[in-house]
Amino acid sequence: MSLALLIGFVSMGQTKKKTSIQKKGSVSSRTSVSKSKSTKSSKSKSTRRRVASKPVARKLVKVDINSFEGQKGKLPWPVEHGIILTNFGKYSVPGVKGIQGNNPGLTIITEEACDVKGIFDGEVVSVFDIEGDFGVIIDHGKYLTIYYNLDSVYINEGQKVKGGESLGTTKINADGKGQIDFLLFNEKYVNLNPAPWIKNQ
Repeated sequence: MSLALLIGFVSMGQTKKKTSIQKKGSVSSRTSVSKSKSTKSSKSKSTRRRVASKPVARKLVKVDINSFEGQKGKLPWPVEHGIILTNFGKYSVPGVKGIQGNNPGLTIITEEACDVKGIFDGEVVSVFDIEGDFGVIIDHGKYLTIYYNLDSVYINEGQKVKGGESLGTTKINADGKGQIDFLLFNEKYVNLNPAPWIKNQ
């Protein structure tokens, strides 16, 4: 199954209703423009002192080191022992010249029937089945992690899980190895590269 369907599944139902914004003061704005044109010549003749704009102070945002974001680069892999088969983003399709794919996450090869574990504390917001492939979505507050291509699932929707807790087992690919797709989204449902978030193997 194409992972594009999975991306659509995540965004579906997560989209928020947009509120319409009414434009106000359209007449007054036109009036102010006409007045500014009439007084333009008089203002150009008068000498005005230019005041340098004050630099805007930037607020430093503190990140809780115990939060999902604070653990960036230190988060565990979703499997005990794994190798990245396909990285995030565009890649060349093996054996086909001029054709590229676009991976929305990391495709990880591991052992047969290997345990898939949640990488951080959170709540299971969805357990789904698309064409026989199971998937789990966990909400970590500002981020969502997705574990897809599972053969079996141990948890249920609405369940609170801890980091390192087993979610299910990997499905076996054509080569007889375990394989999963691991995806990451932020609170705006923007697809992120999971690689910088997990530990180096």
